[in-house]
Amino acid sequence: MLSFDEAYNGLDALSLLHSPRLTPFLTANNGRESLWVYLLTPFVATFGARPFGLRLAAIFAGVLTLAALFALGRQVLRERGAIWAAA
Repeated sequence: MLSFDEAYNGLDALSLLHSPRLTPFLTANNGRESLWVYLLTPFVATFGARPFGLRLAAIFAGVLTLAALFALGRQVLRERGAIWAAA
């Protein structure tokens, strides 16, 4: 089962797939920033608007964020600090 926000993001991603446009805000749901929906759109195109595809995008973004934080921590704080930063 999807939460309200997940479902609305999926609907917005489907809308962008069917009528592509570049906009900083989406007017549905009282107006929201569109970056997450643009990142979600390839996952919806590949896996469909199913819970797996919608949540896989969040998992992918989380793993990339951890990797980026580890790389930044490694440059600034050396190896031990990078492990603590990513934890």
